[in-house]
Amino acid sequence: MICKICGSELSPAEENSRFCGRCGSKVAPDIEQDEENGDTESAGNYYYVGAQNSGGVTAKKPGINIAPAHIIALSFLVLILAAVGIFFAVQNSGDDIYPVVNVLVEPPLEFEYISFFSEGLALAAVGRSGSMYNLKYGYIDMTGELVIPAQYDYALDFCGGLAAVYIQKSGWGFIDKTGELVIPLMYESALNFSGGLAAVCLDGKWGYIDAAGEVVIPFEYRYATPFIDGLAAVMLEYNANNFKYGIIDINGDVAVPFEYDHIYFNEFIGLYYAQINVKQGLIDKSGNLIVPCVYDLINFNPADGLIYAQQQKKWKILEISGYEPGSNIIYPQHFYYWGMR
Repeated sequence: MICKICGSELSPAEENSRFCGRCGSKVAPDIEQDEENGDTESAGNYYYVGAQNSGGVTAKKPGINIAPAHIIALSFLVLILAAVGIFFAVQNSGDDIYPVVNVLVEPPLEFEYISFFSEGLALAAVGRSGSMYNLKYGYIDMTGELVIPAQYDYALDFCGGLAAVYIQKSGWGFIDKTGELVIPLMYESALNFSGGLAAVCLDGKWGYIDAAGEVVIPFEYRYATPFIDGLAAVMLEYNANNFKYGIIDINGDVAVPFEYDHIYFNEFIGLYYAQINVKQGLIDKSGNLIVPCVYDLINFNPADGLIYAQQQKKWKILEISGYEPGSNIIYPQHFYYWGMR
């Protein structure tokens, strides 16, 4: 056997090792070359592809002799079979890749706004968009039909069978699910019913009425919030510059003294944020201090149940003993109000 690179005759040992002892190049077995087109072929178990190297020998690998056109055709066939297999696997898997979404409600009219359904009805607005003053509000049912005409300048969702509605120059009142006005349009502001009572404002003072429109808790508060779990945070005005928050029960009795600059309920943790002299803390429904009001900022993460508190630019991570994420979550209805002022 002759080395195609340097022309040296190879010894039997070099033939077996396939390396030339003189130039160190790898030696290919004897190849018959087509003199017409330069393609190389072998009668053994080899196929030959690619360009010739500097020694005039093309690279080779063990295999069979397959024409390039056949390789392309086989590649397309493999791709087609794979696609068909994936299709039937998905069809027979029993689980769709994406859930099928059906149209549940498609209102026949055009609305600028639709709220979430509450007690079978959803607030819907018609008119010119861009400002709430250009809209009129009514209610649609689950078929999308406007069952309560869009005649109100503003309105809230239904809660407890009643919804607060507002007409400019008249005030806030309440309608039932037939659209009948059951509590007159006489209030400056209003919140939804919760726990059988609704907070309403008259002559700048807040109180609570029942579903018959009777005053249950007198109009003596500078501000009021909805009842949640039988309690509501309210604000008393002692003088022009002295406001204090406390918590009352559904009978109007004081549950937490009026000694806080601000209180509001966090539905995720089931506790009240409280503030004294711009310092924040947490209290429970009985007024017990869970976290003292010494922090500049308090954030609660319902996912892990941890409290992130900042004090003088330093942070602390606090844990409430016995708290389980999600266990104290309360989902109140949407409570909004709109004042005439």
